[in-house]
Parts: sequence; structure tokens; C-alpha cells
Amino acid sequence: EKFKEKFSELEALSKVLYFVNTAAVARVEGLRLISAALYLAKNQNIEEVDVHSLVYTYFTEYAKTCKLTSTVESQLNQTLGKFCQHFPTSIDDIPKRLADEFISKLKAATDSRTKLDLTVVEGTLKGLDYIIAGLGLAVFYEDDMLDLESFEKFYKLIQVLCRLPSIEAEVSRRGAMRASLELFRSEERRVGKECRSRWS
Repeated sequence: EKFKEKFSELEALSKVLYFVNTAAVARVEGLRLISAALYLAKNQNIEEVDVHSLVYTYFTEYAKTCKLTSTVESQLNQTLGKFCQHFPTSIDDIPKRLADEFISKLKAATDSRTKLDLTVVEGTLKGLDYIIAGLGLAVFYEDDMLDLESFEKFYKLIQVLCRLPSIEAEVSRRGAMRASLELFRSEERRVGKECRSRWS
């Protein structure tokens, strides 16, 4: 009961920071706060926290990304990824839908001839990493079977993103490159683990 009360307080404060305050820095902190609260909630009784309603509150915001600043959109993608990482089976099909959206967004970004928004790319990569951490290779499953074509396209996309130093040559931040390398390294571990569990 005490945990539920504290979580409600954190949830309320995060919503004030995100939905009431229009400053990007405050909205980012609101998203970080709810992410921290989710981390605390993951080891508690899921029935004590209405994760389903909460995730839809922020998932609705994802459709408004054209109205968000790069920093807010980046943090929103990471926060949604955290929802999926900590509660992958409690929020319907959102993890799979988000993974598909994030991969499509990254593919469109790399195909575009315009300059990459590296802040958004970094946040999207981290969000995707969190989703896959929670859902595993099920992200790439169709009808209970691994969709090898989708999985191969994903790997090729990450390989492109791992070469971002050439794209980021004129900037000091290399966050997008590091995020893609971390995702690639994580996937190597996950694929090996899943293969061993399925065929050993």
C-alpha cells in the first residue's frame, strides 16, 4: 500500500512536468521521472500499478512527435521502451507495434537525403534496445515463427547506423553511434542465448 501511494505521487509529478509545463527541459525530466518509477515498480505486484492505462497515456503522445522537440521525442522513445522492458506482457501489443515503428523510423532516417536528427536517432535506438530486452526475439516473430527477412533487415540497418561516425563527422556528440553499437552488441548476446535455449 505504501509503495502504491509513493508511485502515485511520482506518477502525478511526472505528468505535471510533462503535460502542464511546456518547457522541453521540464518535459524531459518528467519522462525520466516516470522511467525511474517504472524501475521501482517492476519488482512489485503488477496489480498495484495501472501500467496499462499509464502506458497508453504516453503512447498517445508518440503520435504527436511532429509537435515535439528533438530532446523530448528522444526521451519519449526511451520511456516507452522502458515500459516495454519492465512490463512486456502487460500492455497488449504495444511492444511489437513500437518496435516496428522504431525500426521504420530509423530506416526512413538513414534513407533520407536530409541531415539526420541524431538526438532522435539516439533515443529511438535506446528505446528499441529496451523493447528487445523485454520481449526478446519475439519482436521479430510472425505467427509464432521468426521472420528471418525482417530480422535480416534489422541487422543490416544496425550495421548502417554503426557507421555513423562518417555522418557525424562535424559534431562532437557520438551518442547515436554509441547507441547503435550497444544495440548491436546486445543483440549478439540475445541471439546466442535464444539459440542455446531453443536448440541445446
